[in-house]
Amino acid sequence: MCKTWVSITLMDKLQSNGLVLMGIKPVAAGCEWLQGGWKNQNALLLEKHATQSMEYELVNHYAFDRPVSAHIA
Repeated sequence: MCKTWVSITLMDKLQSNGLVLMGIKPVAAGCEWLQGGWKNQNALLLEKHATQSMEYELVNHYAFDRPVSAHIA
């Protein structure tokens, strides 16, 4: 979660300087079943803080339900 908050802080700062940006979390483990698919809270935060909306699958390509290290998932 710490990496996500650092990313969000940077995103917000860069946005205040007029940059257009989006964050991604390509691989996420420990996801929840929400709105018909596996979703990760950190990826949802990155999606929320982006300057442009995009489909969740573009933010998080691989979502795993078990909360394990990504290289094991």
